[in-house]
Amino acid sequence: MYSKKVIDFLSRKKIKEFDLVKINQNGLTLEGLLLPRSDSGDEDCIVIKLASGYNAGIRFDSSLEIEKTGEKKFLQPKAFKPARNKSLPKIVLIATGGTIASRVDYETGGVKALETPEELLSRFPALTECVDVVKVVSPFTVMSEDITSDEWVSLAETIEKELPHCDGVVITHGTDFLSYTATALAFLLPNLQKPVLLVGAQRSPDRASFDGALNLQCAAHFVNSGFKGVAVVMHATSNDDYCFVHKPTKVRKMHSSRRDAFRSINDSPIARVYANGKTELLQAFFEPKNFSSKKKFGKVFLLKAFPNSDPKIIDLLVENKVKGIIIEAGALGHVPTNGKLSWIPHIEKAIKSGVFVGVTSQCFYGRVSNSVYSNLRKLAKTGAVFLGDALSEAMLVKLSWALEQGINLDELMLDNLTGEFNDRLTQELFLN
Repeated sequence: MYSKKVIDFLSRKKIKEFDLVKINQNGLTLEGLLLPRSDSGDEDCIVIKLASGYNAGIRFDSSLEIEKTGEKKFLQPKAFKPARNKSLPKIVLIATGGTIASRVDYETGGVKALETPEELLSRFPALTECVDVVKVVSPFTVMSEDITSDEWVSLAETIEKELPHCDGVVITHGTDFLSYTATALAFLLPNLQKPVLLVGAQRSPDRASFDGALNLQCAAHFVNSGFKGVAVVMHATSNDDYCFVHKPTKVRKMHSSRRDAFRSINDSPIARVYANGKTELLQAFFEPKNFSSKKKFGKVFLLKAFPNSDPKIIDLLVENKVKGIIIEAGALGHVPTNGKLSWIPHIEKAIKSGVFVGVTSQCFYGRVSNSVYSNLRKLAKTGAVFLGDALSEAMLVKLSWALEQGINLDELMLDNLTGEFNDRLTQELFLN
């Protein structure tokens, strides 16, 4: 909360929280909505929400002038049941949380998760112009950093339940770990005959730059493309012009806040989709292999190789019953090899104890190799499996799933089940 002197100052001006105010201080003028002071931060800092949606803080002192310009009346969003056009492609919308499924918190001026699926639908009325939303469900509401394999299984089961009643499923999801969920669904839901599309938002809904609406609209249009399988649909550029459709095991969030943060790595996007529904295919649809899937995940760990690292961390992982390790190695697959901190004997010991060790590259672009340099050959002799051009996150999720499938791990991890490997890396795929 604000300090006593700030509270007294505002009281004398007959200004209360959520009033519209105009502040002048040393030639700077700001107008916006007076917000409550959070529990953290400087209690002498007055915080307002600008018309742009951003918050601004002004430190209180004797030079500050403030006047009330009005009162803001908040109308809580009402859930509604939109009119259906049954001639349009039918989708089930699954809301799981994240920025795209959030709203302005009228107590703090910030954003919080939507409480009902209907609230989500009321935010995107244009969605009903391109698809027939037959149902909105929410198996859970979780920010992506809190998702576990339990939620992956729950989501997969929800999709299996709803797909027979629609032409496709669109899932709203937090962006930070969206690619992990997309990969998990690709392995949990083999042999799909309809699209399962994940979307998110990089910017909160109270900002003019909110990107979730276009992502959702483009995903809805792509339902009618003939695509079968799991994919991610997100902004392709910083403008509101079109979205890219990405393979679930080839997409990565490459920027913390840009609207075009999601990029296909070592592959091209599947398609370009415009807001009006125009769709341009950028590659032939990948045909996933037919395989069966047990909805279980084993204990795995993603370990980054770095200089001066203590290789005993590998022993510790084995002691803690980790059954699979993905080592994100340097470039072509290097780990500390020669010297007192060599990882080689510890990796060899882990593999002999039954732990699978896979190798990916910290570079993201390009592929690992087990033969170019002598140190790579030493690592290969331990039994570590070099995982080509695959992304570390995709291999971590795949390994966790593969551990529970009862199939030879080395063969399963190298089998290109969902498009996780690309045999042909062209120049155009780098930083595309």
